[in-house]
Amino acid sequence: RHTTTLQSDDEQQQLVCIPYSMETNDFSLVLEMKHDNRQYAQALVDHIRQLVVEAEMDNGDGDDDDEVGRGGGRDRVVCLGLHTFVAGQPARVQALADAFGKLLEEFEEERVYFATAKEVGNLWREREDAQQKKHQTSCS
Repeated sequence: RHTTTLQSDDEQQQLVCIPYSMETNDFSLVLEMKHDNRQYAQALVDHIRQLVVEAEMDNGDGDDDDEVGRGGGRDRVVCLGLHTFVAGQPARVQALADAFGKLLEEFEEERVYFATAKEVGNLWREREDAQQKKHQTSCS
């Protein structure tokens, strides 16, 4: 499951769990693995490119639980753990800007989309709601 229900006295809310990988975390790559600015940015580009390839190969097998994504396959989410004291340093900002610019030139927005955690959560909730409605309609 990708959600946890939180209950307070006056309302019930869902908390959406978004994957958080140390493989794409600036602290891990720069401070622990000692990547220089360009190696760090390239590691993120390589990670995202691989996810695009996987998403395009996974074009759904007809199962009801498949979520067809923006690019025609199942969506992939990668959390880029960026901290101001690491990625926010001027030299790293430029390397990241260059890398993300390359990705945006290489892939259309339907294939690579940069979003905040809130936007990812909202999109997931919308799809969950649509999936539940679809399931309820098919069971009626």
